[in-house]
Amino acid sequence: MNSILTKKLRKIITNTASVLLFTGIGIFLTSMKVTTDTDAIIGKWESVNKEFTWEFSKSEGTYNAKLITSKDALEEDGKTFKKDLKNPDPKLRNRSLQGIIFITGLKYVDGKYIDGKIYAFGGGGFYDCKATVDGHKLYFRAYKGISMLGKTFEFSRLK
Repeated sequence: MNSILTKKLRKIITNTASVLLFTGIGIFLTSMKVTTDTDAIIGKWESVNKEFTWEFSKSEGTYNAKLITSKDALEEDGKTFKKDLKNPDPKLRNRSLQGIIFITGLKYVDGKYIDGKIYAFGGGGFYDCKATVDGHKLYFRAYKGISMLGKTFEFSRLK
């Protein structure tokens, strides 16, 4: 009789432990913030320091952004956009920076936007970039080759 109770008790404890374990795993996974909306990046974003405003769109499966405003892109009058004087392509050096597509090729993979390129019009060069969206926040990272050596910019979604 004693061994029957012990077997039943072991079975109850094992089943209870299994239920608790899987419940805990389920709660943990549902509490993680992962962007599941692949198009969450689409729209207008303003940097927290109010220096940049970008607008992301989707084209042929990748995400791109155009420049809406940037203090670095304006002449001293604060209204007129500068020309793209440092562009490596001489044919583009006379174009205005207003509305240029300067972020290209971001791909959505596992909750992140990766493998993009950003054109740094101030120096005429290109950098690698990636981004994540967390609710109404966009975290954008630009880097040259190694992500750890880059810089992250925080943006808020504009309505």
